[in-house]
Amino acid sequence: MGGAYGMRVRLRVRKFFCDNATCRRHIFTERLPAVVAPWARRTLRLARYLVVIGLALGGEADARLACQWASHVSPDTVLRRVRSGHRQAPHPARVVGVDDWAFHKGHRYGTITAAPCG
Repeated sequence: MGGAYGMRVRLRVRKFFCDNATCRRHIFTERLPAVVAPWARRTLRLARYLVVIGLALGGEADARLACQWASHVSPDTVLRRVRSGHRQAPHPARVVGVDDWAFHKGHRYGTITAAPCG
């Protein structure tokens, strides 16, 4: 990705008009759901890319990496993309484990070892 050249993509979509007087919207445009979300400033591919580097690096580091790859975004933008774009259902836990804890520092300790769930 990236390089010495910037690029801007202009999409031309069809525009449709509704002749029904009771219709709330009179103008409709063609949607491209596989390319870009309605009113988006980034393609879906770039949005997914920002989520991936946001999950891997977080905050400042991901913004610097995106800038190196010619996608200038702020750290807050990447974190917003992570919060809004990463909606996977968690996998059910197979094993639960807790390390050590102290009842009173330096006196009594307890340990719970890993145990299978279900």
